[in-house]
Amino acid sequence: MIDEKIGPYLVRELINEGGTAALYVATGPAGETVALRVLLPKHRFNWTQRRMFTRGTKIHSKLDSEYIVKFHRSGSHSFRPFSVMEFIPGRNLRFMMLKNSEQLTPYKFSIILDMARAIQRVHDKGYVHLDLKPENFLVTPYWRVKLTDFDLCAKIDGKPIKKKTLQGTLSYLAPELIEKQPFDQRADIFAFGITCYELLAGGKRPTELKLSNDPDFDLQVRPLSEFIPEVSRNLDKIILKCLASDLNDRYPAAWTLVQALEKELGQRLAS
Repeated sequence: MIDEKIGPYLVRELINEGGTAALYVATGPAGETVALRVLLPKHRFNWTQRRMFTRGTKIHSKLDSEYIVKFHRSGSHSFRPFSVMEFIPGRNLRFMMLKNSEQLTPYKFSIILDMARAIQRVHDKGYVHLDLKPENFLVTPYWRVKLTDFDLCAKIDGKPIKKKTLQGTLSYLAPELIEKQPFDQRADIFAFGITCYELLAGGKRPTELKLSNDPDFDLQVRPLSEFIPEVSRNLDKIILKCLASDLNDRYPAAWTLVQALEKELGQRLAS
């Protein structure tokens, strides 16, 4: 597909290919560089995948924040929907954690705050993301992060909802999602806690998750302050609160999480 056209966009390079769509660097009609996300050819007539893609695109178009990848427009080419976004000349957080961990170290706390603010924006619009993980946070050349990929988003209208199918990445799913129990935005707060733990612990995950209906489901977490000197006990408490197995023990809303992080990290970042 390289050097082929999708609508008015000239495809230049493949960035990544997932289970639903491929992401390319492309050139627009005015010579601008954009990121072009296109439904995979094999899903052209898969109505479930098409609905998920187009719904995620529609939700993305409603989210305007410096902490979220900017949406430009959507369209269709050869019966394949596509979306056009700002191009972030960097890598996702997973790549940076694996390949550039030393460069990432001075910016970890600002990245944590950026991630929390992105989540707050999604929640303020009445959605829960449901696929928060390092791969979906893009790191800019200036070490800021922006959230992307809204295909699994769900609308929350003031009370918990249930899903019939298990979707998302298992290692980041809150216990209530795994057990197919009612959930709300606090499921994202759990996934945020997992991502923060990995970021601060050099890629180590805190959980041993299992697919079962075991009422004694438990989350084994070693406090970061025990082996990461720069993690304060207060920051440890914030992350452990995000990782509470019972959603009622987590932060009740993203803005309260952001407030706690700003209080803990603000002075450190200012200095």
